[in-house]
Amino acid sequence: MSIRDFREKLHKHGIAWIPAAVFLVGAVVWAFVMHALYVREVAAMHERAHLDARIYADELQQDFVDSESMLRALNLAIANEPNHKMRNFQTVAAHMLAKNGAPLESIRLAPQGIVTEIYPEDSQERRQKFNLFQDDDTIAAIARESKNSGELTVQGPVDLQRGGQALIMRMPVFVLDNGNEKPVFWGFIIAVIKTPDIFANTVQNLSRTDFAYALEKTEIGGSSYQTVLRSEEKVVAPEQFEFFYGGSTWRMLVSPKGGWRHDPFLEYIGALSFVCLTLLTILIWFLLSLRKRQEGIRRLAVTDHLTGLLNRHGIEGAVRAFTEAKGDVPLVVVQLDIDDFKFINDVYGHAAGDAALQHLAMLMHICFPKDAILGRMGGDEFLIVLFDRNIRKMERMVYDFGAVPKEFNYGNRGYHYTVSMGYAVLAPDSPDGQTPREVWHAADVALYTIKMRGKNGCCRFAPGMAKMRNVQLGFSLRDLAIHLPAAILIYEAEDENILFANDELVKMFDCDDLDDFMAYTKSNFRGIVHPEDYDRVETSIWRQIYLNKLKGCADDAVDYRIVTKKGKIVWVIDRGRLVSSEYFGRIFYVVLIKDNEMEERMDRFS
Repeated sequence: MSIRDFREKLHKHGIAWIPAAVFLVGAVVWAFVMHALYVREVAAMHERAHLDARIYADELQQDFVDSESMLRALNLAIANEPNHKMRNFQTVAAHMLAKNGAPLESIRLAPQGIVTEIYPEDSQERRQKFNLFQDDDTIAAIARESKNSGELTVQGPVDLQRGGQALIMRMPVFVLDNGNEKPVFWGFIIAVIKTPDIFANTVQNLSRTDFAYALEKTEIGGSSYQTVLRSEEKVVAPEQFEFFYGGSTWRMLVSPKGGWRHDPFLEYIGALSFVCLTLLTILIWFLLSLRKRQEGIRRLAVTDHLTGLLNRHGIEGAVRAFTEAKGDVPLVVVQLDIDDFKFINDVYGHAAGDAALQHLAMLMHICFPKDAILGRMGGDEFLIVLFDRNIRKMERMVYDFGAVPKEFNYGNRGYHYTVSMGYAVLAPDSPDGQTPREVWHAADVALYTIKMRGKNGCCRFAPGMAKMRNVQLGFSLRDLAIHLPAAILIYEAEDENILFANDELVKMFDCDDLDDFMAYTKSNFRGIVHPEDYDRVETSIWRQIYLNKLKGCADDAVDYRIVTKKGKIVWVIDRGRLVSSEYFGRIFYVVLIKDNEMEERMDRFS
């Protein structure tokens, strides 16, 4: 696609696609950037949530360590007691509990797995002494696992009889006894820890954040999770951190309150940037519309609104620009107009005339190169400027255009028309002229010459044409029609309707003007001839035409009487010629001259 084709396509489709494309590209970039920012923010939120889950999981483990340290202290006390029997358990447990401050429901001693001591005493259950190894299958299995592994276990959460829930920490105790080299199983120290009291500090810290949370654990040896602790807000697609403690797998779940929604500030930034993109698109559209309007105004200043061709001002500018850029390239200037264009306007109407002008402009676009300068000078006058180093090629284009059949459609009917063309050449060795303006004038002279030769043709300027044109321009057809010493009449051969009558004919019939003459004769040849002479005249005219046709002409001559408006009878000689008109068919051109001899003869007889 050439630059000119692209510009024409752009002009055809307007400028709406440019801001649309800017908006589309901007929207894609905006969406990409906002998505990248959103993904980055969500990733940062996930990273922060994962880090918080790990931090709070560490804090939870520390909460267990505080309670575990008290159990280890009791473990050490038992190992150091004679016979490993804990004396003053209530006092020691009370002291440790007061010092540790752990939220314990109770502390229990279970030598050989049999619960014998519970602190405080008012928390003792209905069965003060029971064997862990002989309890229900779950507790017995946990006890055996803890004894065999020597590891602390955490069971729960379980429901307390007084209400609430608790975690049960069981620490197996191994002691050296009776000289054994290896420690032997003594029993369990059990701590019943209230939830969520044990996690009070962690819960307080979590509540200050924008995260929802949940703490879950598996039962010892199990895989399903139970909720130990959770916030009021539900966790959604949480980040998690897992750790192993007390024979169970624990996991801390953390997610933003309300879900993984981006920061409202990012929404404001996105909305503001989208508004800016919209305003930018509107601004671009406004500027392009303004530019297009300015171009339209400039184009109107140099363009003919009816045909779309350049007007006189546009032609002069285009020729000047081209000659300044390529002054050494020969050019051909063609002046042309539509033959009998006034007749088309008068008979068929100005709308038909406009259709003829538009059709001719279309043919010019089709028949001449894209770089040709095509313009309308005004009325039915057109101008073509061709540029090429091959002058014969340009002349051939001109003659080929003249030979193209020209017919336009208007009102469901076709109308044929012809054009007359005159052209001149601007070249170093051309006598037509040395400047574009001189050549332009020479082409106009050539056009006038071809009109005088009968129209519907083409010729190149020759020096002698200018003088002949100046002489002939001193006479107009109107002058000839008015001042010729003869009455001229034109009428249709078939219907005999009068088409034209000059002033001499109007005076001959003693009429005031042409309208008076047309009214008197009823616009018909029959109204001119004396009624008694009409049949004779009609027969004589057509007989002469038939006989003369054999000789190659269509002239006739007949004398007859006319009756003027004042009632005066005048003898006239009628010399006519039958011709064929493109628009009216067959018509008679007639010259009427008073027959003075016949007048005198009739006077003598009378």
